[in-house]
Amino acid sequence: MDHRLLQRYLKAIGGGPRLGIIAYLRKHHSASVSHIAQVIHRSVTTSSIHLSHLERLGIIERRRRGQEVFYRLSLAQHPVVKAILKEV
Repeated sequence: MDHRLLQRYLKAIGGGPRLGIIAYLRKHHSASVSHIAQVIHRSVTTSSIHLSHLERLGIIERRRRGQEVFYRLSLAQHPVVKAILKEV
């Protein structure tokens, strides 16, 4: 694996709010942006930034239901990410 890519994964997963998002989604499978914001004690805007970063790396995926956007852990994650997330 490219070391830069591994570094990006670790940096994305290692941040406090992002780690909180991942842990929550592992337990609850899916949540809206507004609910995630409440859980990690951040604004919807700040939460959206964290979610976008995780989505760009393929760690989570989103789907829209009406006006709301819901996130869940991606089903097609890199094996290294899967191994790390098992420990969260």
